[in-house]
Amino acid sequence: MKRTPFSGRRNRAAFTLIELLVVVAIIALLVAGSFSAYGFVMEKARNKGALTTEMALVNAIENFYGDYSRFPAPTSGSGNNKDADTDTSGAEGIVTALLGKNPTQNSKNRDYIGDMKPAKMQNGRNVDGLVNEQNNYSIVDAWGSPFKIRIDSNYDNEVDNPNTEDRGVGRSKLRKRVLIWSAGKDRDASTWKDNIGSWDNN
Repeated sequence: MKRTPFSGRRNRAAFTLIELLVVVAIIALLVAGSFSAYGFVMEKARNKGALTTEMALVNAIENFYGDYSRFPAPTSGSGNNKDADTDTSGAEGIVTALLGKNPTQNSKNRDYIGDMKPAKMQNGRNVDGLVNEQNNYSIVDAWGSPFKIRIDSNYDNEVDNPNTEDRGVGRSKLRKRVLIWSAGKDRDASTWKDNIGSWDNN
C-alpha cells in the first residue's frame, strides 16, 4: 500500500464549536462597543444642538429688546416686580412674538429667529426645532420638550439661577438678562444632572 504524505493525519477543514463560539463572542463585543460609542456620540450631538438653539434664542430675545426696549411678554408673564419664567411652548406665545407673527407685541413684524430648522417627527413626537401647529408656534429640544426661559422682567440685569444645585457655590444670582435651558434626556427640568443651560457656555 502506497502512503501519501498526509496519510495518518486528519484533515482539518472546519472550526470546532468552541472556536466558533469564541468568534461569535468577539463579534458581539465589538458590536456592543460600537453601539455604545454611537449612543455617546449622538447624545453629545444632541446636547450641542440644544446649546446652539439656546444661544440663538438668547440672541433673538436680546435683539427684540434692542428694537423695543422691552422683552417679549409671555402669557404667564409676571409684573415688573419679578423675573418672568416661561418656555418655548405655543401656549406661552414667546416664539410667535419672536417670529413676527404677533403684531401686538412685535409691531415691526420682524423675524428674530431667522432660519430655525423645522422639527422632525420621532417616535410620535416633534423633536429638535420649530413646530407650527395651525399657526401656534413652539420650539422643542432634541428630546421633544420646550426650552425653559427666565427673563429679567424687572430689568435689574440679573436673574435667579434656576440650577439650585449651583446656588451653594455662590451663584444664586446670575448677571444675565435671559437664561434658557433644556430639560435634557430625562425631560425633567427640575433635575440638573442632564440639563443644558445657555449660561454654561460662557
